[in-house]
Amino acid sequence: MARSRKFSDDEWAAALSLYVSHGPTAAAARTGIDKGNLTRRAKTLGSTTVVIASTREATEAVAARRALAREETILQMYGFIP
Repeated sequence: MARSRKFSDDEWAAALSLYVSHGPTAAAARTGIDKGNLTRRAKTLGSTTVVIASTREATEAVAARRALAREETILQMYGFIP
């Protein structure tokens, strides 16, 4: 088993900055810091990533569009919409 590498405070700061702006996967790939360790440290420091928020918003938008399409289909079935 390989020894784990120690990262400097500057490397962690850069990785956490990438975590916030690009997400954990991109930050881990660019810095070489394990994604789990990076996420754990970010959560400990109270950092959140914009990527997760935008994914959540996109998921909610898809759900709203599907609900609207479902409603329109039902209204068409019962003849309320031609």
